[in-house]
Amino acid sequence: MPWGALALRRPVKYSSKEANKTLLQLTETLPSLHAKLTTADVDAVTKALEEFELKKAAARAVTGVLASHPNSTDVHIINLSLTFHGQELLSDTKLELNSGRRYGLIGLNGTGKSMLLSAIGKREVPIPEHIDIYHLTREMPPSEKTPLQCVMEVDTERAMLEREAERLAHEDAECEKLMELYERLEELDADKAEMRASRILHGLGFTPLMQRKKLKDFSGGWRMRVALTLSFYFPSCGKIPPPVIMVQNVSFQYSKNGPWIYTNLEFGIDLDTRVALVGPNGAGKSTLLKLLTGEHLQEQLDLDLSPLEYMMKCYPEIKEKEEMRKIIGRYGLTGKQQVSPIRNLSDGQKCRVCFAWLAWQSPHMLFLDEPTNHLDIETIDALADAINDFEGGMMLVSHDFRLIQQVAQEIWVCEKQAITKWQGDILSYKEHLKSKLVGEEPQLTKRTHNM
Repeated sequence: MPWGALALRRPVKYSSKEANKTLLQLTETLPSLHAKLTTADVDAVTKALEEFELKKAAARAVTGVLASHPNSTDVHIINLSLTFHGQELLSDTKLELNSGRRYGLIGLNGTGKSMLLSAIGKREVPIPEHIDIYHLTREMPPSEKTPLQCVMEVDTERAMLEREAERLAHEDAECEKLMELYERLEELDADKAEMRASRILHGLGFTPLMQRKKLKDFSGGWRMRVALTLSFYFPSCGKIPPPVIMVQNVSFQYSKNGPWIYTNLEFGIDLDTRVALVGPNGAGKSTLLKLLTGEHLQEQLDLDLSPLEYMMKCYPEIKEKEEMRKIIGRYGLTGKQQVSPIRNLSDGQKCRVCFAWLAWQSPHMLFLDEPTNHLDIETIDALADAINDFEGGMMLVSHDFRLIQQVAQEIWVCEKQAITKWQGDILSYKEHLKSKLVGEEPQLTKRTHNM
């Protein structure tokens, strides 16, 4: 079948991005932590992540035959098989990637979607060398580098030539090799590299000031947020009088000299609240949830325990393993998944463990931060149904407009240090964003041209 239609159906367990989680635990707790994070800390965690990815690659076996012409811009691979720790993810299938086409890979949690992308990204399948691959696996780690520096470093040939030219210029400014390097740099139009990088960043919403801001000073939204909590089947939470939470005259900044994220907030939420927080990255949507809850569930998981052991430990009042198995099974974890170490589960399956734990707490309020990341379509629909059946209140941060449309009764816009109720539904807000973008386009084109 063509790659665009390929869907992975049989769930299997595979190792998670543990080093990435470690990095997130270091850097996503609060940006105030970023100021304390040294370059050595970030380098150590990044190295641990790279070593972990290498271990995953060593446990993966991929076979396939290139059926397209070696010089073609299309890639056709036949007899493609992929196993991980001896478990079969793909068997004798076909991969077709045609130039100019864009593809989406879908499948249930645990079927190995990320594993396949990783195998492609590391060229473990026979993809010709003239075809460039960029595998985006995580957000940029917080560091002293600026976005502009990071984009420019992607141009590896130019960066290497500039370093070599600088070295030779100090040793022998008249050598023939140096002249050759200068000629090659001129061919690459190296003197305009910063302008090109700046134009790319501008197109992604980075202002000139932001382009020279240190990565460690950006919110997680700008460095690509990852999902940390999820829940979907919830027992009755009972009734308590409103308001469940009252916020009055609350202002917040990450550090004493930093900018204010919120000023003089006032709102109340109760068991009838069904609100989605929307707004630009960095406006403080996830920050607000953190202020209200103070924790992320995946950081609490004991990765050495199985879901069954973890839940039995958390809820000792449930004595029978079979009873606990039924509870966990409601959240899509069955068979071997219940008794495998949590560290060997996929990100989506880890979310389900969190979700089982949270549901059995019988909470009065749900605070969901990007809950659809790592989830398949069926699970997202189940989550929406469960939220609608839930008797308590709900506050949601999500870029999934479809989920918001299904579960949110109010839209709150987080922007300019304030929270404002949107007078309409999520679709009207989406149209507002479109019209705003169209209105900015002529000015954006003019600024880009001037650059």
